[in-house]
Amino acid sequence: MNVQPILSGGNGVATDLHLVLSESSGSVLVFLGTALLERIGCSREALQYKMLVGRLANAGWSLSALQRAFGHDPRTVKKWAAALLSEDVEFAVRAFGGRGGGRKVTPAVARYVKQRYRELCGQRRDFRQTVVGEVADLFGERLSREVLRRLFRQADREDATPRERSPAAFAGEAIGCPNDGTSGTEPAANDNRSPEVASDPPYVPPAVGAAPSRPVGVHHAGLILFLALFDVFVRGRRRWADLERQWLGQVLQGAVNLEQSRLVTATDLARFTGPVVAGIEPQRERLREMAGVETVMELYAANARLLADGPGRGTVFYYDPHSKEYTGDLTVLKGWCGRRHGIVKVLHLDAIHTQRGRACFVLHYSPYYDLRERFFMTMELFNRLFAPGQRSGRTFVLDRGIYGLAEFVRFIEAGDHVLTWEKGYSSGAWQDGAPTVVFARQRTRNHAGDLRHYRFECQETPWPRDSRLRRMVVRATNPQNRTLEVSVLCSNPTMPVETAVWLMFNRWLQENDFKYLDRHFGLNQLTSYASRSYAEEAARLQDKPVDSIEYRELKSQLHAAENTLARRLLQRERQQDLLLAAEQRTEHLRAEKANVLAQVRRALAGLEAEAGKVGDSVALRQHGDRLMADLRSARGKASRARRALAKLDALVAPLKQQTADLETRLGAAFRSQSRLQLLIDNHYRLLDSRCKATLDALRIAAANLFAALVARFRPLYGNHRNDHVMLRQLTRADGFLHRDGQTVYVRLWLRGRFQDWQTRAFRRFLAEVSEDLTRLCAHSGNQIR
Repeated sequence: MNVQPILSGGNGVATDLHLVLSESSGSVLVFLGTALLERIGCSREALQYKMLVGRLANAGWSLSALQRAFGHDPRTVKKWAAALLSEDVEFAVRAFGGRGGGRKVTPAVARYVKQRYRELCGQRRDFRQTVVGEVADLFGERLSREVLRRLFRQADREDATPRERSPAAFAGEAIGCPNDGTSGTEPAANDNRSPEVASDPPYVPPAVGAAPSRPVGVHHAGLILFLALFDVFVRGRRRWADLERQWLGQVLQGAVNLEQSRLVTATDLARFTGPVVAGIEPQRERLREMAGVETVMELYAANARLLADGPGRGTVFYYDPHSKEYTGDLTVLKGWCGRRHGIVKVLHLDAIHTQRGRACFVLHYSPYYDLRERFFMTMELFNRLFAPGQRSGRTFVLDRGIYGLAEFVRFIEAGDHVLTWEKGYSSGAWQDGAPTVVFARQRTRNHAGDLRHYRFECQETPWPRDSRLRRMVVRATNPQNRTLEVSVLCSNPTMPVETAVWLMFNRWLQENDFKYLDRHFGLNQLTSYASRSYAEEAARLQDKPVDSIEYRELKSQLHAAENTLARRLLQRERQQDLLLAAEQRTEHLRAEKANVLAQVRRALAGLEAEAGKVGDSVALRQHGDRLMADLRSARGKASRARRALAKLDALVAPLKQQTADLETRLGAAFRSQSRLQLLIDNHYRLLDSRCKATLDALRIAAANLFAALVARFRPLYGNHRNDHVMLRQLTRADGFLHRDGQTVYVRLWLRGRFQDWQTRAFRRFLAEVSEDLTRLCAHSGNQIR
């Protein structure tokens, strides 16, 4: 019998226990000295095998030694060891059950679903809702559409009915979005979410289906990592699937606009995305043909599949405007641009993010409508991504620009909830001794163990302006022990204070996402230079009255005249004050002068009699000279003030007359005018944002595709400072492609030097993705490594 040692003493563990591998029997032999204790099969899924590894960890062997011997992740080994020491049966079942150990679909649930499917399918149209409700009542589990579809297809195969496996079976594993049961309802007839065709097999790109037998160097080999995600995104849609995959691939390779597509090798890109349209102008033509509101809505419905807390799944969303400055020559409306901190020509992008900070919806607006109007216009379209029963009860974290009591009331009456800062709060509402909720939260920095601690103290009262809103006064302390006091308003009566406060303080997620989308996915780039006149769009825009040009010009002139008159009147008032002070000073000096002269005369009269008073007479004369100088100065100031007053009076009189005339003309002027007609008459243009909106939806989807891979890569890599950069290295790597039998090998060629721990993380990540891709392409008999 050929045996090989696996684990023995000598590594710091005092033991007579030895493990050897029997290649002939395919089992692990455990010896105590020379006595055989047990024989365990080598299957990694066998319970006894997992328990053996767990016992070894509890016996003192290091996790690194066990990892080298058996190849399991140390976290998995620790979990097995803990399960052996635990008295919690459910924990042990989850630990030894593997990735599927905690699934809600137990064998009993699966059997019941298949049985009810066979009984109801073909007899009732709502058999899915019926099965979901019965499972919830009997087993306490809420099944998603994807789980149901997987079980239905299994039942079909068991009944020998030829049906293809749906690619949705791999959606949860591919994108890291577990089914939480919140999307288990069927879409209504007016629901805009893209249909999911279960009979279509996953798309197999040429890189897999037609891989060469000899290694061939290819650009963009890293796109193979997105194969399963591409399939999830374009599932059920045929018309634009090839273009969508092409543009997603180009954006993920760094070509964030059509002009940069010349930097992408079209032939190699086609290996991973399918047929491509080469050339910039042909792509522009196809984009113009594709662009439109319905296409954008379909793209965002497909994007929702990539998000565990997106439309149809999540109930908390961030709403925030993002503005792009327009620097062209067209005469377009101006608005506030946060990037410039001023008023410039601008295009508004009103974005909605999920609770985790992932973009799920963006609409483009000109400054014709203000933010409060745009918000409710956006909500009308955003609701189309939800089933009818899910279009209320959501909580929206709003920007301060939407702040207003009327808007809050309108929002609450629509059935949703609002969460925002109280604008203008300047402290003072905190009450010492009042009931206070105290909690803490943490944020990670460079790695999972590098935590920043935040402390919150909250007092809740009804908002004085509207008792339907809760007012939460918060004292927040950051890691530097700096404390600030703010006020949060919330209309959701059931949301815990801790959740509401943390949602507000966690808004940096979406703010950072804007910057990330601009830098790496080109959200801030202008896709098309097309524009339309307001005359062309008059029927679509809602008109509203504004001040006429004549009225505004007269009002501006009146404002300027009033300002000038106010300045002159102020100057005259100051000159009058100066004149009054000079006259009072003059009278005072005159009285003092008379008194000094009388004293001088008396002193001169007594000079001859008393020689000792000569010095006193000299001092009086000097004092009199100073008084005369001061008197002349005061008279000069009074004279200048009179002349200045005369000039100002000459200026004020015509200004008063001009102001009176302008007020008369302003009262007689026609004030109201159509805003649309005003813009038409002045030849204003509207930026045609249809192409940008369509490509932006794909850019956002590309960002979410990348974020789905980051969610899997980050725990394996462990360094939050550059994990995005490292993953981008993988996804944009060139490489070599070849087939060996039914296995397709893709070797990624990375530029740069990496440490051993980095390459180990890369290999673990690629191994996981290889398993997903192999399952995805199982219908074609291919394996991917």
